Parts: sequence; C-alpha cells; structure tokens
Amino acid sequence: MCEGVSNQVNFLIDEASSTGKGANATISYLHYFFSHHGLGESNAHLHAGNCVGQNKNNYFLWYFAWRIMNELHASIIYSFLIAGHTKFGPDRSFGMIKKAYKVTYVSSLYEFASMVETSSNLGVNKARLVRTHDGKIIVPVYDWASFLGRYFNKIPHIKKFHHFRFVKDNPGMVYFKEFVTSPEQSFMLLKDPAVRPPLSVLPPTINPDGLTEERKRYLFREIRQFCKPGTEDIVAPEP
Repeated sequence: MCEGVSNQVNFLIDEASSTGKGANATISYLHYFFSHHGLGESNAHLHAGNCVGQNKNNYFLWYFAWRIMNELHASIIYSFLIAGHTKFGPDRSFGMIKKAYKVTYVSSLYEFASMVETSSNLGVNKARLVRTHDGKIIVPVYDWASFLGRYFNKIPHIKKFHHFRFVKDNPGMVYFKEFVTSPEQSFMLLKDPAVRPPLSVLPPTINPDGLTEERKRYLFREIRQFCKPGTEDIVAPEP
C-alpha cells in the first residue's frame, strides 16, 4: 500500500503457485513492488504488522541493507505497529475487496483479479497475478534468505524493537529503537564490512511445488462442479 498516492497492489497467488508465506515470498513481492510500482523515491518509510514470520525478521533487514548498498534507496525507515494497534493503510483497501467479494461470483483467479480492480470507484486497488494458470511466472520468488545469509549477521532480540533505519552513508549498518522515544542503537549487519554481496545480482529463484496428485483429484472431484462454464479446466482440470 503506497499511502502517498492512495494505491494498493494486491498480489494474487494461485494455490499451485505458492512458495509459502515466509520471508522469501514477502521480500520478493516487495522487491517487485519497488521495481514496477515505485515512484523513483530516494527515501522510503515503510510500516508493517508485527508478524515475525513474514515481516519482522532479519531477512528483511538484510534486504533493506542490500537495497542501500545497491543505491536503490538513499535511506529506508522500517517501523512496526505496537501490540494492540493493528489498523493501518491496507485495511481500508482490504475492506473494499471483502465487500466486493461478498456480492461477486468468482470462479477463477482471473475473475478475482477483475473484482479486485473494480472494488474501488477511485481505482485504489490494483491486482497483480504472481503466476498464471498455465504456469507463466510474472512475479518471481527469490531465495533471499540463503543469498544474503552468507554476508549478514542476525540482530539480537529483534522482536523487541519497533523502528529500524538504514542510510547510504553507512552501508551495512542498521540503527534501531524499541520505541520512538527510546535511545537509538546501532549494529553492523555485515559479517565482514569489507565483503559485500555482489551488486546488481539477484538470488536464485524458487519454483513452486505445484499441486499434489491428491489435491488435483480433490479439486476435480469436489470443486469442478461449482465452477462457471468455461472455467472448469482452469480451476479443476481432470488430473
């Protein structure tokens, strides 16, 4: 969600296209967002929920340090909501999607994408398929964890901190605070400040496992009968 222009890009992931809900996937979607929907900004301030598996982890800190080293941003601030405060920008857009979904008969990922695009009269919501039903990958998922893990250290006790800051003047360094009013600390993420990740090089991609034969049979047996005419072979083809 880019609140500056009131625009949200929703990544739609077919079951067969999923590579999991961990950091590699979420970082890859953010990377795609910056590359294809960014505004050319030099300084970015991001807010995220306190989901340790997806958002609040060392892999994201490594990725932001990598962006600074590659001069993709001059500075990045990464802030987390404190416990008990869970409402922020994306919730309004998700609410529009949920409202539209309740009154729309959706029978394929393509129809869901169309519904997302029309869920707001002002065009706030945008849909981005991660992969098409025929296997074409639109948004690749990269193995950021393994790629960056060779160069960076994990910051101790990351769960207790809510604000992180990166600047181009000190690449590899992260500045962090527990709360806005807390004293700022610093930590060198690089294992060896003289050894940095190769510039302009992306990690290897992660290919989705696809559906198991059992899952394919279930979709054909139990779900196909509810598909709109013409979408049966997209959603639940015969195994």
